[in-house]
Parts: sequence; C-alpha cells; structure tokens
Amino acid sequence: KQYNTKKTAKNRGVLTMDEAKEIFTVAWNDERARVASLVAMTTGLRQGEIRALRACDIGDDRLFVRHNWENTDGLKAPKNGHTREIPLLPNVRDALKSLVLQNNHDIPEAEKFIFWGLLPHKPIVENLILEGFKDALKKIGITEEVRVERNIVFHSWRHFFGTTLSMQVNERQTQLALGHMTAAMTKHYIDHKTEEDLAVISKALNTAFGSAGK
Repeated sequence: KQYNTKKTAKNRGVLTMDEAKEIFTVAWNDERARVASLVAMTTGLRQGEIRALRACDIGDDRLFVRHNWENTDGLKAPKNGHTREIPLLPNVRDALKSLVLQNNHDIPEAEKFIFWGLLPHKPIVENLILEGFKDALKKIGITEEVRVERNIVFHSWRHFFGTTLSMQVNERQTQLALGHMTAAMTKHYIDHKTEEDLAVISKALNTAFGSAGK
C-alpha cells in the first residue's frame, strides 16, 4: 500500500470577529504594533505595505498604497506592481496621523515613515510588529501554543479582511480593495475602478470595523 508522504499546506488561521475586536481593548506594548494590526484588519494591507507607509500616503478619506518595504532593497513597488487606494476609516486615519506626529526624525514630513524606526529612512523592524501582535493575542487568552495550533500570524489579518469584506461587497470590489489580482486581470480592474466602488467599500468597512480600535 502506498502513502502520500507529501505535507499539505496548513490553512491560515483567522480570528473571529469577537477576538478581532477584543484584541484592541487590551494594552499593547508598542502603539506602532497596535496601529499596524488595526491598519491590517481594516485595509487588508500586507505587512511590507504597512511598514512602507509614509505621511504622504494618508489621504482625507483613503490610504494610498504606493510602496512595499523590503529589508534588502528598501522601498519597492507593491507586490503586484501597481499602486491602489483603499478607503480609510476616520479613527484609523487619526491613529496614523498621531504616529506621524511622534516621528521626530529631521526629514520633510511627507517623507516620514508612519511606522518609524530608529533611522530616518527606515521603518520599524518587523519583529516589533509581530511580537506586539503575539503579546496582544496572549492577553485575550490565545496562548502561543494555541496561536501555533490555529496558525494565526500577522498575515491572518489580510485573510480576515478579505473574508469579512467579501460578505458585503462583490468579488471585483473585494479584489480591488485587496489589490490581489493576476497580471492579466490588473488592467481590467484598474480601468474599471470608480469612485462608486470606493464608496461601496468604504460603507462596508464602516459597517464591519467602524468601532474597532476606538
């Protein structure tokens, strides 16, 4: 008898809505880690995209995703090679603005990293974001053993965002928000992006996450 010895990929764990809301009621060791998780939950941004955010990327009602941060190469284009816009909840925008004000590096404000690090032109190291996330999980009863068993990682926020949003908007609008498309689909979606799409997504985000992090 033959057995398949190839390991199958473990499904990414996703927090429940109650867990996602509770995690923002506990005290975090680092405000940058808390806001990074808040951004990931409410926008679906990848960690590299979050670390790459600068003050100039904060709009009045949206976030401009122009870069991805890579430890070896610094600021690069987003993963799919195209910039995108995602509606920004008012309380998340306020949290981002507050972090910018805490960035004391002597460089033009527009160039300041929102999630600033020790050096002017480098953002926070990823370990501070990850460890802050894990510590907050422990405070709501998700131990390290449980976290590993459920396969909950920072990227789980992106799955959480996509799953939550897809329950309220159509597939094209979900893909638009995630920026998660093949090269062949990219032009189609960009050509058809409208303010109406962003308005629908914004309304859905307010319904799902409007009270999160307050």
